[in-house]
Parts: sequence; C-alpha cells; structure tokens
Amino acid sequence: MRAVTVSRLDEVGELAQSFNEMAAQLKKFFPALAETEEKFAQLVENLPFGVSTITPGGVFIFINSAREQILGRG
Repeated sequence: MRAVTVSRLDEVGELAQSFNEMAAQLKKFFPALAETEEKFAQLVENLPFGVSTITPGGVFIFINSAREQILGRG
C-alpha cells in the first residue's frame, strides 16, 4: 500500500489523511492476521475429530485430515 500525498487542508485533504492512517493500520494488522490464521488452521487440522466447512450449495470449502478419513478421501 502506498500513501496518498496530502496537499489540501479542506475536507478532501482530511479524507486523504484518514485513508493514509487506515492504510498504515492495515499494514500493521495483516501480518498478525496471517499468523492468527495459520495458528487456527494448524489447530483445526490437528483436531482428533472431523471438521469441514460447506457452502449452502453443498460444496466443501475446508476439510481437515480426520474428516477426509471419515469421508474416505486422502
């Protein structure tokens, strides 16, 4: 992400500055989010029982190893 150059002192300049601040915050949060996501994925993968996520249409989005064994996959 790159910052927007703020050269105005009106509402548009304030909005641009707010976007810059939000972008900086997001830049900080992405690594922490990725780490949390990885920890969660490891936890779910290592559960001793089957876990899966399915769309309303019946398509599997996520299946851990235990669930794959139950379904006869993998």
